[in-house]
Amino acid sequence: MAENNRQKLGLPTDWVACSVNDLYEITGGGTPSTKIEKYWDGDIPWITSADIQGLEAIAPRKKITIDAAQNSAANIVPENSIIVVTRVGLGKVALSKRKISFSQDCQGLVAYNELVLPKYAVYYLSKTVEIFKFNSRGTTISGVTKRQLKELPFLLPPLLEQHQIVAKIEELFSELDNGIESLKKAREQLKTYRQAVLKYAFEGKLTKEWRTQQIQAGNPPEPAEKLLEQIKTERAKHSQKQLEEWKIACDQALPTGRHVKTEGNKKPPKPKKPKELPPLTEMELAELPKLPEGWCWVRFGKLVDDFKRGPFGSTIKKEFFVLKGIKIYEQKNAIYKSEVLGNYFISNEKFKELSQFEVNPGDYIVSCSGTIGKIYRLPEKAPKGVINQALLRIRISENCVVHSFFKNLFESETFQRKILKDTKGSAMVNLAGVKELEVVPFAYCSLEEQQAIVSEIESRLSICDKIEQTIEDSLKKAEALRQSILKKAFNGELTQKWREKHPELISGENSAGKLLERIKAEKAVAADREKVQSKKMKKK
Repeated sequence: MAENNRQKLGLPTDWVACSVNDLYEITGGGTPSTKIEKYWDGDIPWITSADIQGLEAIAPRKKITIDAAQNSAANIVPENSIIVVTRVGLGKVALSKRKISFSQDCQGLVAYNELVLPKYAVYYLSKTVEIFKFNSRGTTISGVTKRQLKELPFLLPPLLEQHQIVAKIEELFSELDNGIESLKKAREQLKTYRQAVLKYAFEGKLTKEWRTQQIQAGNPPEPAEKLLEQIKTERAKHSQKQLEEWKIACDQALPTGRHVKTEGNKKPPKPKKPKELPPLTEMELAELPKLPEGWCWVRFGKLVDDFKRGPFGSTIKKEFFVLKGIKIYEQKNAIYKSEVLGNYFISNEKFKELSQFEVNPGDYIVSCSGTIGKIYRLPEKAPKGVINQALLRIRISENCVVHSFFKNLFESETFQRKILKDTKGSAMVNLAGVKELEVVPFAYCSLEEQQAIVSEIESRLSICDKIEQTIEDSLKKAEALRQSILKKAFNGELTQKWREKHPELISGENSAGKLLERIKAEKAVAADREKVQSKKMKKK
């Protein structure tokens, strides 16, 4: 049977195909009671899949006592045991250099002897478990049973060849890792450059030459202060018009105008006046970068037509959802910059109750919890909808700010630092509230210069995008190459020339067949020893 398997798999003559159960004792894991504090005050590392960071990188965050292991399913395995994650985090494999305990999401592989090189086994299993994770039907499975792990195929070369395979893998991986490290470093440098471009853009440095050219041509940019006065005047006129329409509606007690509606004989709500925000203080201005002539610092709220945070969570409950209707926009729409994600809808009747949270094409939605500060402008084709409690709606008039200018500024590291804040008593970071957002300083300039800034940003960052894509493609190729190296290692290609030079080291008593016989013999001895011990315990 073994010979048939070897030929079927195309393995070298002196290799054998067996199973994990032939080579290892498999030990399950568990979690000691967290209610018993003394269990967690020991010196034995206890890990979960989250603590496995690489094939030989385990970073335990907790330690338990021997009593904890003896009084729970949290078994302790000796050094050079292999930890295989079989549930949450499936696919992770690691070699432990010291005795260790682990959660129920893992299984420990304990060798009966030193006839299987631990490093060879962990390299082999890292590839095999990953393949097993993706089953033959083409769907990713979430867990592996102990029985499945036992039956997992294991290709066993002679012991001396195992050493050669490991040496060759590590030599090739070292070269590959150096290349990957260089790619990742370049990617980080691009991120730094990208933020530097945005920082200089919103301090007026990128358009210094543009301003000079405009002045020389007799067409100097309009001062930002003048534009702000125009915005203030237009908003005052719009507010006055809304007020007049409201008065007429109240007198007639009938629907009138675009902006006000009545219901029965009820008076419509009185429109709010544009909010007046205090100017920046001298102390605030002293802490901000100096801006070019014609620019000014202004409160963010002076440029925004409307801020609106989503309703309380209890306002939109699951029992309100319908199969088809008005869309509910969620965090993921802002995070992944998509208006189509999500399958939650409300009826037209419920929408009327939540109309103040409506979002329209051209509105910005901002993620406010979890992955926060991500912004997306809804396109013209965006479906009618409302925001949920985890989103903020921002409306900005094109007469105030060029949209691309605003979006780039909002996503810049400098601006993000201003709108994100630490939550007291925790490591959480939240988006600032509406009142805090309104007073955030905003570097403002003429609409013409905003357009020029956008052009400068796009010309520079488009190059960044191309380089980043090249890096990502190279990283994917590097991972494919890593898998190719492992594949060649475990079909005998990497050590073919070595085998041809040293046939005496892999044949006869040194062959994998003899190796497997010795392992099975020692396994049988261990099993007999365990039976004897078990009988003694029963007698006691």
